[in-house]
Amino acid sequence: MIYQTIHNGIEKEGISCTLTEYESQKHYPLKGIFQSVGMKNKEHSQISYTRHGRNDESDLLFIFNTPDETVEYENAVLSDEQNNRYYFRKCRPFYYRGKILYYLAVVVPCSGGVIGS
Repeated sequence: MIYQTIHNGIEKEGISCTLTEYESQKHYPLKGIFQSVGMKNKEHSQISYTRHGRNDESDLLFIFNTPDETVEYENAVLSDEQNNRYYFRKCRPFYYRGKILYYLAVVVPCSGGVIGS
């Protein structure tokens, strides 16, 4: 019941993304939810202010359901629906009764020309 509730919630509210492995260039469709990582110390935040607004280069949390295949998350690149790209920094599964409930990854925005689509 808990597994189905969380899995269905991510599928319903999540953003469609494509994960690309670093070495093999394999693509995996998945859905996930982005959440900003709060910075308590303003000195260490990566927000830069310009006359056009602010630009936030800080890390994001990405909560997502697992693809059915085995995926190598190290150095993987994530592309969302607006073609924004993110590097995976850390990724780890969360389990419930021996089954992976969801994955939680720290992702960092990256420039658009990193990999070929």
